[in-house]
Amino acid sequence: DYIEPLRAGIKLFMQGRHSPKDLHVYTGVKVVGVLSTWEGLVYRIELRPEETRKINWEKSKQLMYGSLLCFSDDDFSSLIWATVWRRDPSLISGKAQLDIRLPFDPWDDRLSPG
Repeated sequence: DYIEPLRAGIKLFMQGRHSPKDLHVYTGVKVVGVLSTWEGLVYRIELRPEETRKINWEKSKQLMYGSLLCFSDDDFSSLIWATVWRRDPSLISGKAQLDIRLPFDPWDDRLSPG
């Protein structure tokens, strides 16, 4: 079960006991656009620049293509599952942006840009 480690990490995060080596937490994530691709809708998200600035994106394994992501804006009462669709090193290091895709429903109103 690939979701169980994420579930356990979220539980530890909510208790203030998670380890950054096991679970990367990005706060203040914004949806800045929606793209239409050959695979369907893709959301462009923006992380806080201070969370991406010191990472060598050419070599990092963080936020790689296919990485499972979990979004929440209500302290994890409800979840939005997504995967990294594209991590362009110049886009993430320059604008702190990457593209994600929802694996189940292509659209979620909670991810509207703005």
